[in-house]
Amino acid sequence: MSESSSDPQQTEAAPALRPAFMLDASVLGDNVLDIANFTIAKYEFNNPELSPGVREEIVTKIQDALWQRIEEVKKEIERRRRERLQEMFSIAEKTLHGVLSSKQ
Repeated sequence: MSESSSDPQQTEAAPALRPAFMLDASVLGDNVLDIANFTIAKYEFNNPELSPGVREEIVTKIQDALWQRIEEVKKEIERRRRERLQEMFSIAEKTLHGVLSSKQ
């Protein structure tokens, strides 16, 4: 609230809290596939070319492993976001009590 109101009952609505980390699954999926293909190409640069069946299996396994890691990262980010939010509410409450105690 940037303006003070003469009516203490009147307050601005709190802004909606939204996740700080949003994922675009299609972009992320493209990146995961790019990483898998690059990893295979890097291997094939110094080694014999892989058969289509082996290549497909490797791509699937790499994608599964990377998506698993992405899910772990998302959980960690959400945990940290909740911690920061708790800290912010704690700071807000301490500030409120500090102002009120200075008025007494």
